[in-house]
Amino acid sequence: MLALQEANVRLTSRPPAEGYAPKVTEESKRNAIEILLKAASYFDCALRAVLPNTPEDIKAKLPADLSEPMLIALEHQALGHGVELQLSFAVDNIKASLAVKRRLACEHVQVWKEANERIEHVPLMDGWRKKLFLFLKWKLTEAKAGAYYFHGLILNEGYEENTHAQALMWLKAAHKYLKDSQRIRLEFSTAEPTTKVPEVWGPIKYFLERIPREAVNKSRVFRENYREEKLPIVVPKLPEFPLALIAEPYHLPPVDPAWEKESGYEGIPTLTPDIASFLAKKDPNPKPAAMSDLRRAWPMSPPLLVTPEMVRAR
Repeated sequence: MLALQEANVRLTSRPPAEGYAPKVTEESKRNAIEILLKAASYFDCALRAVLPNTPEDIKAKLPADLSEPMLIALEHQALGHGVELQLSFAVDNIKASLAVKRRLACEHVQVWKEANERIEHVPLMDGWRKKLFLFLKWKLTEAKAGAYYFHGLILNEGYEENTHAQALMWLKAAHKYLKDSQRIRLEFSTAEPTTKVPEVWGPIKYFLERIPREAVNKSRVFRENYREEKLPIVVPKLPEFPLALIAEPYHLPPVDPAWEKESGYEGIPTLTPDIASFLAKKDPNPKPAAMSDLRRAWPMSPPLLVTPEMVRAR
């Protein structure tokens, strides 16, 4: 959580030394991506190495913020912000192709969709639950607007049958998601506890300028030149791409031998191979090992020896 807060500080716009309008520098964005990847690796370590070694009675007492679905949602949230920053670099780069922008936009949708699905299983309090749900829904809707927009532009450049009608449908869907995202953004800020309306920056600022204009222009061109093409009844699903932004696994450091000399602590073997042991408080009143049933029984008689006379008698 501290890493997420640090990334948020890096992405806070500040007035430059020249006295112009506040902005976020590219160096701050790159540093924020590295910090977000670290945050994602910390959440992954908690899911992979910490929770499996936590006793069940302690897990039952953990707050909802430390539950497995919540940690997974936070990991995807960190990756989602990182992909968003990558997409902002791509839309500002004139050399970036539409295929690259579409892939990043589709990855953006996939990671926020996963975060939305995971958060549904977290038993949060009513007030914070609604606030967090609105935030994740807002980011997912923004991501869909960008992905549908870039996919529509790629279809618009095609020469296949009915491709212009499909491009128009994708651009109209992008425009709808864009308007929905701005509505949810306002709902998020007014939901309790109320917060300031988030600043418009990054790729969404680009989409607010381009998507409405492209949707209107494409509708006009379609009416004038491609009216014979049939509009699809439903918009197909977005193409899926594997997530390229992956955090390196984080491993907890080994227990320092000095801790073993501390009174009241002892090393406990773990269930995961990447952590040899962890420290736990010693039981001041350890219970003696239970006596087995064999030890409770009377001493056994010596084994019976079979002699040749006994064999002949049989």
